[in-house]
Amino acid sequence: MLNGVGFDQNKMTQWGGFKWDLDTERRLSDSLFLDGHGYKVYSQNDEDGIIQEIFRRIGTTDKTFVEIGVGDGIECNTHYLLFLGWKGLWIEASATNAEAIKHKFSYVVNEGILKVAIAVPTRENINDLLSEASVSDEIDLLSIDIDGNDYYIFEALSRVRPRVIVIEYNGKFPPECSWCMPYCEEYTWNGTDRHGASLKALEELAAAKGYVLVGTNITGANAFFVRADLAQGLFPTPSTAENLYNPSRLFLTFKNGHQADVCLVNPTLQMEYLFNGIDDAYVAAYGFHPREFHEDGVSYHQWMSQMKAAGYLRIDEKHKGCLEIIVRYSAIDYGLYGIKKPKLRIATAEYGYSDFSDVEEYGEITLRLSKPLDTGQIVKIEFEISELWTPSDVLCTPDDRDLGIAVLNVAPLGGGGQPFAIVGLELTNRCEMKCIMCPRTYAMNREIGDMDMSLFTKIIDEYAAVSPLGDIGHGTGAIWLHLFGESLLSPIFGEAISYASQKGLKPMLSINPSALDSDKMHRLLNAEPHLLYLMVDGNDEESFSHIRGVDGQYEKTVENALDLLQLKRDMGSEVQVYVCTIDIPGREEIVDAARSYWEGVDGVDGFIPVGFVDWNGSIDEITCLGNGLPSGNCAFPWQSVCITWDGSVVPCCYDYDKFYPLGNLNEESLMDIWKGDAMRGLREEIASGGIKNALCAKCRLGGRGTGCLA
Repeated sequence: MLNGVGFDQNKMTQWGGFKWDLDTERRLSDSLFLDGHGYKVYSQNDEDGIIQEIFRRIGTTDKTFVEIGVGDGIECNTHYLLFLGWKGLWIEASATNAEAIKHKFSYVVNEGILKVAIAVPTRENINDLLSEASVSDEIDLLSIDIDGNDYYIFEALSRVRPRVIVIEYNGKFPPECSWCMPYCEEYTWNGTDRHGASLKALEELAAAKGYVLVGTNITGANAFFVRADLAQGLFPTPSTAENLYNPSRLFLTFKNGHQADVCLVNPTLQMEYLFNGIDDAYVAAYGFHPREFHEDGVSYHQWMSQMKAAGYLRIDEKHKGCLEIIVRYSAIDYGLYGIKKPKLRIATAEYGYSDFSDVEEYGEITLRLSKPLDTGQIVKIEFEISELWTPSDVLCTPDDRDLGIAVLNVAPLGGGGQPFAIVGLELTNRCEMKCIMCPRTYAMNREIGDMDMSLFTKIIDEYAAVSPLGDIGHGTGAIWLHLFGESLLSPIFGEAISYASQKGLKPMLSINPSALDSDKMHRLLNAEPHLLYLMVDGNDEESFSHIRGVDGQYEKTVENALDLLQLKRDMGSEVQVYVCTIDIPGREEIVDAARSYWEGVDGVDGFIPVGFVDWNGSIDEITCLGNGLPSGNCAFPWQSVCITWDGSVVPCCYDYDKFYPLGNLNEESLMDIWKGDAMRGLREEIASGGIKNALCAKCRLGGRGTGCLA
């Protein structure tokens, strides 16, 4: 018996009758009926889900609604539609509620998305109220819930011809009974059963006006009607109260998340709630799974969990005047698994939609805006995909999530220039270690040297000017000041950190504490880096010397790390300090022991086991330490570059020996290299899968992308 849909076990009360429970149970087993499609977002019960299912079947036109009787607007049938790009009119009798709406829904009201009329709706004035709000002809949705004269308002409507109507009915009366309360203009519901009309009465009125009953919700509160010319073959028949009735089940209540108190469509509130404590310029709002961080522990992607999803992009001063927004994403290789490619489009509420396009394994979509962006503006980015896929079905894995695309980043274009990231800026490639997992130990043949300060300032000046994306996961402007070398051995490391900070960037370093001394500790902390990774690769002398390739350095490494943490406390430094240990496959006990020690040390902001990287698969001594070469998507040529100490720009950190130089910053600008022929050629190789260059030929990510080549 539906686990007691009609039976209140706590009070031993049967609501309505077992007959109706059996009918409801029958309908729940058939997806053509609407009963099983209900869910609550902001509706009082499960109306949100049923409304979505109806429009999934018949489609929408201009996404316009009218709702009569909304209270303060928080809990009603059209609140959720505001998140989906709808607009409309609310008619509310209470002046107090109407004022609350104007406050709680200030953004959508001020932007003209939502109109509010303060009036007691009657059969005499309803069409005038619609006329005054400039609502006429066909609209997508009408909802009526005024606890009394609902029938008569529906009967009097002539100015609009809704495609769908939701109206409250009196569920006490069984489906064969046609009953309606007498009309009373001043009627106010007193909580008794004297209100509204029975489902049969509404069915008969709707039929006379050209509508068919398509369902009721499980609490027996609302009936759903669709215009007859739209409903054919899409809903259960017969379209009668006898077939679709649910009795009043007042004991059933729907809850979803924490209590709502304000409309979250408001971008100002999105700034407060979504961006609170987050440096990223873009954050997901709804319709996404949680972020999934990559093996570096920093970058991430975020899968869509619904066919419609949204996020928010915050515009800073550097992006004022931008006229484009770019969305970069990755997805499953649909062709490889024999799946038809779905269609994807991106939209903004203010600026319109992109065209629907096939989802690629790696791609980007550019939205061209009709007016420039402004500082402080928050833009809602909407995602719509035609189909989702499930790993358990396609890949035979335990993962049963519904997935769309994985968003990599969303950023403005124009203004200061196209955003991208420098994920490694090499101050020096000198290092005293001979690490077993580092290409420098086995195969790096390029010249050893240090970057000079004049070249460094040129790079930082140009990078700051092109509105950097920064290292994804650490926010806009984050930049690692190392690549293949120990940055503490660079003569300019302190000056370089300070200069990058002055330019509004967030300099970060990964260092070997064994290279520290008292002077360097003070120079390092006085320079105020944004973040430090202290690499302590081992938990004793044996494991450290095995990984780092040098003897007698473990105790010095630990002592120097502890001294630096003490100095951080003494100086009151706010730099974030993480202790990191490489996670060598087969030596997991090293990470466990290191974690146990360092997580209890005062001044350590966290412990990070660094994922083992087999680089581009070209060094046998390193590859043999891992567990094979998993495939993946290469996004580097569309997102980032690395820079060696001599100013050479290379595609990624896998290019340890400048296999694929894109240009040199002593001779060209950073933006010219980013847009240059060499970078375009690399993008073309990766997008086509026809890899020819030595860098990408054996790489675990090589040839996996199909990005935009513009």
